[in-house]
Amino acid sequence: MSRKSLVMSALMFVVDFFSALFKELKKRGVTEERIFDALKSKDDLISQMAEKIADVIVGTKNLALKYLTLVERGISVTTGAFSKSSFFANGPNLYLWDNFKNWVLTEIPDTIPAFEGKLSKFSLTKKMYDSEIQTELGNPNSFSVTEFAAIVKDLVSRQPKGESGTLLNNGYANIFYVVLANTRVVAVRMRWSAGDREWSFSAFDLDDVHWGDEYCVFSRS
Repeated sequence: MSRKSLVMSALMFVVDFFSALFKELKKRGVTEERIFDALKSKDDLISQMAEKIADVIVGTKNLALKYLTLVERGISVTTGAFSKSSFFANGPNLYLWDNFKNWVLTEIPDTIPAFEGKLSKFSLTKKMYDSEIQTELGNPNSFSVTEFAAIVKDLVSRQPKGESGTLLNNGYANIFYVVLANTRVVAVRMRWSAGDREWSFSAFDLDDVHWGDEYCVFSRS
């Protein structure tokens, strides 16, 4: 197909798409004024539309999920630059187990750069080892230590006292795969301890833990 034909097809798609969208919105009782107000935030709207359409075209990354359930896709995470101590030492109540401190914390630099990205959250429907989880996820790239630090800072800041939110707060594991300097990948478990009123961080070698049903795992979207 020529570029001109592709452009014409895209223009026809846009016209047909908005015609169908306006028809559906009117069926739901949405006024023209409300539609106009929504179109004012066009940057956010275009970004969300592009992501959904891309998902349809590529097939949601073609994941053949069998024992994982997609809970949420496109979770936005944004942080400015911050110091390691401001979060891991002087931030909300955290408990760091020795393996996490020795393997992960030591590799996190004193200053974590600004970060912006998106996550997908999956729930386990049966007990699974890390190798099984990663295979179902399509063996995604693990988070670097700086990406992991930025992600958990943002997520914990939304649930500092164990409030409901993206992270499980019922004592079940929130699992992240983090790659260390020697290319070794470890599984980091975060969980909320209601009794101690704190988020705990621990790290394990892959397949050392048989993760439980209804635990959740995060990967990059």
